[in-house]
Amino acid sequence: MSDPRDTGAPSDGQLGLLLACFRGRKTAGKARRTVETQVQAQGAELLDTVVLEIDGKHKATTHDPRNLLRTTVTVGLVWGACGLLGANGLWSVLFWGAVGAVAALLFMYYSIHHLTKSELARIGSAFPPDSSALVIWTETKDARRLLETVASRKPSVASAAAIGADLSTRVYSGASDPVDVSPGSEDGLRTDDTLLSLVMLRYPSPETAKQMGLQPPTETPLEVVMMIRSDADGHRHVSDPSLGVRAAAKSDALWWGGFGLVFGGIAGAAGGGALLGFIEGGVLSAIVWGVVGLGVGALYGAVDLKAFSARSLKSVGALAAPGTSIAVALVDAQSPLTKDVLDAYNTPGSQRLVLNFNGGEGGAVLEPPKPRAT
Repeated sequence: MSDPRDTGAPSDGQLGLLLACFRGRKTAGKARRTVETQVQAQGAELLDTVVLEIDGKHKATTHDPRNLLRTTVTVGLVWGACGLLGANGLWSVLFWGAVGAVAALLFMYYSIHHLTKSELARIGSAFPPDSSALVIWTETKDARRLLETVASRKPSVASAAAIGADLSTRVYSGASDPVDVSPGSEDGLRTDDTLLSLVMLRYPSPETAKQMGLQPPTETPLEVVMMIRSDADGHRHVSDPSLGVRAAAKSDALWWGGFGLVFGGIAGAAGGGALLGFIEGGVLSAIVWGVVGLGVGALYGAVDLKAFSARSLKSVGALAAPGTSIAVALVDAQSPLTKDVLDAYNTPGSQRLVLNFNGGEGGAVLEPPKPRAT
């Protein structure tokens, strides 16, 4: 599985991560457009945006506004095209386009995220009630400038990191007066306040990250959410084991097939009479819609359901240099993330980064990572 290929020359930009927490469940969502606009005004390219919302009962939900809009429009157009098969002309197109758009909106908003239920539960319990957070991945040359973009929105806490090609990282805390945070202790990978850990593994071979992600070298708590491969000629490929082509195709085939079963069954019962018409019409319709869903799901998985694209990584090309590969994983704070587990992923010339999201008053902050090389 791969994105459209990109052979652009690597940029000297670093991979930037901005984490800003706010009072108010909808505050982060309202601040998103302003922050994204200011980030782009700095000349940076946006890679991904995630909005976290915590309700009054500490229940946490996440969504990606940019993918949400793109996928809703895409699904609406696909279903509208399917509506051309109906007998009501324009009304059929508009009706099924609207049905598809609403279904996609609900599915993306409530179902598509990388965090598990246990991770969301722990994050929700640690955040203040009725609060929110904004997470932005972007290209940057100075993490402090990322913090400038949220200063006017008065976040409760904010931090930012700039990750270099060798996974060396600078972390700053504070929106109005950023402070360079000293590196964490080598003795412990996490603290009692850690909500979630991000692990990045970089290898001097295009295929190693995929091998490590699909066939872990040990029993592991790492949940690989992205694999980046850069061929020797500079072609980059991005895959997502959980939300990529295969996973989305399987999910959509079942979902569309179930829809076809009900829709076709009702139509068959109305036209052919009673149970026999329902069964015949439903089964045939389920097969047809299931096959359509298989293809559409594969398309969504390849285009829409990934955080980064191969083309967007051009702005941080030095990170995904030719002939290398990267695995990005999340680790639940309740899972044992030990030095022995991480050492099992080492290969000659590999590098790794552990970046913790630590809870505290007002939300969460980034903890400085500990890059290692072998």
